[in-house]
Amino acid sequence: MTRILMTVLLLLLPVGAAAQAVVVRSGAHEGFTRLVLDMPRRVDWRLEPRDGGASISFAGPPLSLDLASVFERISRDRLRAASVVDGRLALEFACACETRAFWHGARMLVVDIVPKPRPEPETMARPKPRPLVLPGGIVPRSPARM
Repeated sequence: MTRILMTVLLLLLPVGAAAQAVVVRSGAHEGFTRLVLDMPRRVDWRLEPRDGGASISFAGPPLSLDLASVFERISRDRLRAASVVDGRLALEFACACETRAFWHGARMLVVDIVPKPRPEPETMARPKPRPLVLPGGIVPRSPARM
């Protein structure tokens, strides 16, 4: 009985370890750069924006993030660097960018890196024209009103 239990336990150990490996893929699109994390299952995550980058942390046991192929399909014009810091995915931007993240399907976490929208230039508000007031407080009528 002990032998069977040990055999089953040894067979399940590699499955548990392999289930936590997460490959991070990338792709360049017009207007944004996309990262896709092939997760073993949906887990709670938190996106933390910061100056010049962002980080994504995950609930539960630490994930093994495989970043080996992140820059195979993208340039470094939006994403300068990607690393794992204390179990979090740390992203360093090469532009004034922000991230948008969402689940796609049962287990793909998608992270888009997009340029921040440029603020609208401030236009000077034109002052309202003042009505013409003659001496004595007389306001002439406009011929258009007649």
